[in-house]
Amino acid sequence: MEKRVFPALLVVDGCVRKNSRTRELMEAFSAAYRDAHPDHIVDTVCLAEENFSNITGETFKHHEALKKQGELDGPEFAQARRFAAADGIVVAAPMWELSFPAIVKTYIENISAPGVTFRYGEGDTGCIGCCKAKKLLFLTTRGGVYTGPASRLELGAYEWKALAEFFGIPHYACIFAEGTDLFPAEEVALHMEQAKKQAETAAQEW
Repeated sequence: MEKRVFPALLVVDGCVRKNSRTRELMEAFSAAYRDAHPDHIVDTVCLAEENFSNITGETFKHHEALKKQGELDGPEFAQARRFAAADGIVVAAPMWELSFPAIVKTYIENISAPGVTFRYGEGDTGCIGCCKAKKLLFLTTRGGVYTGPASRLELGAYEWKALAEFFGIPHYACIFAEGTDLFPAEEVALHMEQAKKQAETAAQEW
């Protein structure tokens, strides 16, 4: 009998605080996704618990040597292979310093591997994405208000949109709650509830 392969969703938890509102959105999405797709695989990577290394000069030289030799099966590229193989990707990270926590940037450096998540020599930029995923959803919360005139200052959602295109993922969306450090508690709770419902709907329609 042919073995059935179920679609796999990769959930990237880029939250760094225990009582993270962004993680609340992620958990709402994940619960609704499991209910709607009980046979699908949900692979969650919590960046705060992973032993990621920043790409330093020596690390870069080591990675480049492996790439030239075509040795992409080692632990150095494990996260890149994990990212590239997912059928869908959800990234949850709060807005910090106009983008996201440093661990998310470190993760991006680790998954950006030629020959795994993208390849050189094609496309308008000289690179073309080769990830399997058809969708990438970015979940975030923002202490201030960055829609309207201040939207140009919101760099995290913009970067993930660009990365989705770079990695060859055709569909991108962002769900957010903002003003969480500005509005009264009742209004923040309302905005969070609205964002959770959007996340649940997205999970059901995935």
